Amino acid sequence: MKSNGSLYIIILMLSGLFIAHAHATEPVAKDQIHTPEKGSAERKAIMEAVHAQYAKNDSTRTQASVEFVVPYLQVHNGWAWIIINPQSKDGKQQFESQSELYQLNDGKWVWAGGLSGEADFDDTKDLNELKKKFSNLPSDILPKPRPKP
Repeated sequence: MKSNGSLYIIILMLSGLFIAHAHATEPVAKDQIHTPEKGSAERKAIMEAVHAQYAKNDSTRTQASVEFVVPYLQVHNGWAWIIINPQSKDGKQQFESQSELYQLNDGKWVWAGGLSGEADFDDTKDLNELKKKFSNLPSDILPKPRPKP
């Protein structure tokens, strides 16, 4: 008969295997389309990339002077589509909306493309070009094209 100490060690080992298995299966659930929660590490990382891209395109507005309202954010398989409505911190000034695609590369979100904010632009054409360019782009994250004027 085994001592209580040996039984305790066996129980600890089995518990460890159970916990390891639970954590090993956790990423599978995150591999489905989702919207990262506000304040989550994933959402913060995406927003850092969005702010960096926005600053690159418009150097007159810094992260300190602009905030983004996010009406749409979908993430799946290392891809994220986000629609942002930039505005001044006090909300008195609204700037042109952005609809953009980001890809997770080596643990960092990187801008991969987007749609023009111009009203007469053909979203369907641009979305189809992005699908051709990135064959592994999950179509379930893409926004619905705006109606043509």
